[in-house]
This record gives sequence, C-alpha cells and structure tokens, in this order.
Amino acid sequence: MRAVFFLSLMCTANLAFSQPKPLDRIVGKVGGSLVLESDITIQYEQMKLQGYPVDESSKCALFEDFMFQKLLLQQAELDSVEVSEKEVEAEINRRMQYHLARLGGSEAEFEKHYGSIVAFKQQETPVIREEMLVREMRSNIVSNIKITPVEIRHYFSTLSPDSLPIVPAKYEIAEILIKPEMNSFERQRVMNEMKRVRNDIVKDGRDFGMVAKFESMDGSKDAGGDLGYISREQVVSEFAAVAFRMKIGEVSDVFESEFGFHILQVLERKGQLLRVRHILKKPRFYSTDILKAKTRADSLYELLVNNKGSFADLASRFSQDAASKGNGGMITNQQSGDTKFAPEDLDPDIAARISHLNEGEITAPEAFTDYSGSNAVRILKLVTYKEAHRANLSDDYEQIKNAALQIKQQEAMVKWVEKKLPSTFSQVNEGYTHCEQSKRWIKKSN
Repeated sequence: MRAVFFLSLMCTANLAFSQPKPLDRIVGKVGGSLVLESDITIQYEQMKLQGYPVDESSKCALFEDFMFQKLLLQQAELDSVEVSEKEVEAEINRRMQYHLARLGGSEAEFEKHYGSIVAFKQQETPVIREEMLVREMRSNIVSNIKITPVEIRHYFSTLSPDSLPIVPAKYEIAEILIKPEMNSFERQRVMNEMKRVRNDIVKDGRDFGMVAKFESMDGSKDAGGDLGYISREQVVSEFAAVAFRMKIGEVSDVFESEFGFHILQVLERKGQLLRVRHILKKPRFYSTDILKAKTRADSLYELLVNNKGSFADLASRFSQDAASKGNGGMITNQQSGDTKFAPEDLDPDIAARISHLNEGEITAPEAFTDYSGSNAVRILKLVTYKEAHRANLSDDYEQIKNAALQIKQQEAMVKWVEKKLPSTFSQVNEGYTHCEQSKRWIKKSN
C-alpha cells in the first residue's frame, strides 16, 4: 500500500465539496456504499488546482482512498461510532466561513457559486457527517499506536542521506509591543463624533450604509460598512460581545476595541454566523502620546539589557499584543499555526530588523505602524534561527518522529484492512480493474 494511503483524500476533501458533479457511474462498492466516478474526478481536478503532480495513476490511488473510506464508514456504523449534530454544524459553519472569506464576505458571490446558505447546509450535512465518522473511525484504529525513540532512530537510519529532505531556514521571533495611550481630549473628541453619527442614523433616520461610506475609517466603508458573515472567532472579543447579543436591525451604542470606536448593526443571523456592518473611527495619536509609549518601551529595554528581567516575563506582563503576550511574546505564524517562520513568511519590516541579530539578541525600541493602521512601539527578539539544512535528528526530531509515527500508523491501517476485507463485500467495476491498488478489493468481486 502506498506511503500516503488515504491521506490525499483527507487533505483535499475540505476544499472539493459543493462542486457540480459530472455525469456519474458506479466504479466501486464496499458493503452497501458506492464509489462514484464523480467522486474521483472532483478530487483529481482539485489536486491539479492545488499544484500536486498528477497523472492517470493518481486516479487509481484516489479510487483506493475512496474504497478505504467506505470500508471505514461501514465499520463506524457497525461499531456505533457517532458524531454529534453540534460537531457537524460547527464544521459546516467553518467551511462556510472559509468560502465567505475567500469571496470577500459577499453572500451574493457565495450564492452564485454554492447556492443559498440553506441549500448549502442541506447538501453538505450528510457529506460532512460521513467524513467525520470516517475520521473518528480511523482515529479509533490508530489512537493506541505509539512510537519509541529507538523506533524513531531506526526509521531515520533507513533513510539514505541523499533522500533526506532539505529543511528551509526557520526563525522564531518574540516581541514586546507598547501602544500609545489615548489622551482624554482625544477620547472625548472621537466619542462626540461617534455619538453624532449614531444620532444621524437612529434619530434622523439616515441610512446606515450611506453614513458608513462618508464617516467610517475602515476599509469596509466602500461596501457601506458591510463585513459579510462573521463568527465569534473572527473578530476581537469586544466586537463579538456586542454583536452576538444584538437583535436584527438594531444599531449598537458606541463601543471601543483595539481598532478604535465602533457602531454596528446586525443585518442577518445564520446559525452561528452574523452578517454585520459597522462604522469605525480611529483616534489620533499625537507625538507626545507616542513619546510616552517609547519611554515605557525604553524602560523595559533597559531591564532587558541589564538582565533584570526575562523577555518572556516582561512580554507577558507588559506587552499589549493580545495574540503573543500569553505566549511570552512569541509571534505565531498564521499560515502554519506554530511559531516558526520561513524567510518568505516574515513581515518585510521584521525581517529587516532581525536580519543582523544573533540568537537571543534584541532590537532597540522602535515606533512602527501595526496591522490595524495604529501607531505602536516594539522590541523584537530573535529567539531561534536554524539555517537551511538536510534533516537530522538533532534539529528536526519532532518532524522525523511524526513521519515515523505516520508510517507505523499506516502499517496498522494496512493490517486492519487485510483483517476486515475477507468478511466484507467489495467490488471493482470497469475502468479501475487494471489498477494495482484494486487487487485487494477485487478478491471479493462477484
């Protein structure tokens, strides 16, 4: 069985749903479940779009993946494996959020591609439930598979030096971020402006969207402040706390977040998603405000260079970046979800600032403009730097461990399939009988 047994299907499944199916025919059966030509075609086309090298043999590999999926599904039913309606709903919402974000939050564009949200949910619910049952069943089979350090070293010893992958250079970076404090005059000025804007809408009856176009300082103003559909996880806590307790059509009071001052209106509610529009005004920070922030950062810098505090401790106590302060200032790579950055993943400004540092060194405090367009001051630390190299046990133990564990799990899955197939009806139809992978499934063909 090939090394990526069943992985290609699971990697592409999340992106290939809700596509129109070509003319169908049954190409395989496992128990009472069918594998359709369209299933394979859609996955094949998706792999091409994602840049995977594919040829006709790829369809044979996908065919086996689907046969295996059906076998897992049958066993899940026999073992009474269940997934809750809440879990299914959460996954549907996650996929909707992905598509809405990719389409700029436009419900009209979503409906153009996938039909109405109600139809989307009706179509995807059984598909998603099946995928989750399969995932749960596979997890049950391999959950007890462990790997020892001896096995990891043995696996690594079997790899030829020339076959070892090149691991790209990686950085880990931490920051302490200090934001200027809004002075009382500026706070009152912006509050007065926002109260006037709210009165224009609530008391004078002006259209919210039109007011947003003229008054808002957010990038959504050209769309009348429309942010499309959001979940709680997509917005800052202050925004979510207001939005998710409001009624449809209601206009909020003025409230504050790290981005500035907001007024929002909820337009629609779809399950755990809200379609909202808002008006944002950002405060001005004057040179004296920024100087005060720089002074606070300078004092922290002095503590660091005089070894009177650790970077992680000071970041946890004083940094005003909510995303990193809870992790000792470590910046998370949004693409990978961990703290390691390839050179091309780094913000160009950060890359320029840390390029001359050695591990453990820090930069002097420097003013900059953050992702929200606000002024701030930060201190950066180069925590670790690994040059590009061939994989080795010293530097890449976790990656090698995961690869060895995956192979051991795949071997366990092969044994499980071989044990189950003799008592399971399976059938391979014309078009896939020539595939090498089909041999194990043809044994039970009628």
